[in-house]
Amino acid sequence: MSAKIRRMIQCLVIIFGVSGSPAWSAQLTLDEVLKSVDQHFPMMVNARLEIQKAEADYLSAQGGFDPTLKASANSTVEGYYKNFYTDLGVDQPTALWGARVFAGWKNGQGKFPVYDSKNATFSAGEARFGVEVPILKGGSTDERRTRMGTAQRGVELAGQSAAAQRLEVNKQAAFKYWDWVAAGQKLKVAEDLLQISLVRDKALIDRVKQGDTPRIDQTDNQRAVVQRRSGVISAERTLQKVSFELSLFLRDSSGVPRVVAREDLPTNFPEPKRDEALDSASLDSQWIAAHPELGRFQSQVEQNQLELRLAENQILPKLDFNFGFYSDLGSNSDGLNNLPPQNYPTEIRLGLNLEFPLFFRAPRGKREAASVNLSKLSVMKGLTQDRLQIQINDSRQAMKTALDRLELARKEISLNQVLEDAERTRFQQGESNLLIINIREQITRDAWIKEYDALADFYKSKAELLAAQGRGVQESM
Repeated sequence: MSAKIRRMIQCLVIIFGVSGSPAWSAQLTLDEVLKSVDQHFPMMVNARLEIQKAEADYLSAQGGFDPTLKASANSTVEGYYKNFYTDLGVDQPTALWGARVFAGWKNGQGKFPVYDSKNATFSAGEARFGVEVPILKGGSTDERRTRMGTAQRGVELAGQSAAAQRLEVNKQAAFKYWDWVAAGQKLKVAEDLLQISLVRDKALIDRVKQGDTPRIDQTDNQRAVVQRRSGVISAERTLQKVSFELSLFLRDSSGVPRVVAREDLPTNFPEPKRDEALDSASLDSQWIAAHPELGRFQSQVEQNQLELRLAENQILPKLDFNFGFYSDLGSNSDGLNNLPPQNYPTEIRLGLNLEFPLFFRAPRGKREAASVNLSKLSVMKGLTQDRLQIQINDSRQAMKTALDRLELARKEISLNQVLEDAERTRFQQGESNLLIINIREQITRDAWIKEYDALADFYKSKAELLAAQGRGVQESM
């Protein structure tokens, strides 16, 4: 404010012969506040931790495809069937149609009973490898692939949630910042008006002594001093309150809230541009489609689609095809344990396994639950789209209204200052009194308040618009 208010004080200097008004320095910017929010605000720190947790869950899901090493060793040291048996194998699940690859080696030496004769091998053991492929259940999808897919979408979901959280927190931080700037400007108005009364009081003392002004005018001015001092105290308390609220978002490198000082206040609001409020609505649908809140719904939809696909697959019978290659190594000179002759050391085995649950109630229930969740997400996604569009429309209109209010407030200030100057001239000519002058000054002060309220509302509405568009406050502030 203050060039206009200072000019008003200078008018008083001409009338009463005194001057004075403090200067204000610009310090804290909104960009600094938003950077602090991104780095240190607890909700943003928590959002980053949620992303780390989602990444850890994804790593855990990938573990479902880790190879498994199996080993065993058994020995019968006393009895008729004395033998020694070892087995070493590796199982590797794959994402290729749910196939499982296996390989291994076993060695069984000594005498084995008939029911354990499969453990007997040639002198150097038996090597094996093969594959098991699900044909129906577990083929197109299975629990491992579904878990990994949902965990991958979980990472995307955490990222979208963090982006949506950032938009909301930055919007709230911008609200508090502009409230703080407005409170500082209002305090300056209150102090300038108090300064006017104090300047006038000094001049009135001399004029009363000279007999140019009745003492009642000085008393009335002293009343104005008390009233305006009370206004300053109230404005200081408002500034203190919003400073504390702003400190919730403005933190030092240790994450401790930093309470801003009066010296951190900017000189004034930046001058708004009307074309910012006339932002074309043609891109609204694109902004909304790319909004992280809708991105969250998309990730949740994809997770539920994977669950639905799994549930539908689990209703199918389990039919697995297996192929195995087995080869004895070494020799079988003793011909024990019904082992094949020396010239037939290799076997190729093919097989089918079938399992057919009778009711499938578990997968049917999961299928129904996943289907219902998809319907719920579709409804909530539509509601979110409507809400964002309404917020955009309302914020854009609020910006236009704030600019209209700003224009009227400035016209009101200009007219009030003309009336103030005229009233002071009349006072000097003995045609008015201090009561009327005080009223004029109070009306002007109220007009300044209207200007700062309009400016704060404009920038707060702009922050609301940018958040609803998913663009981020930093992009245009």
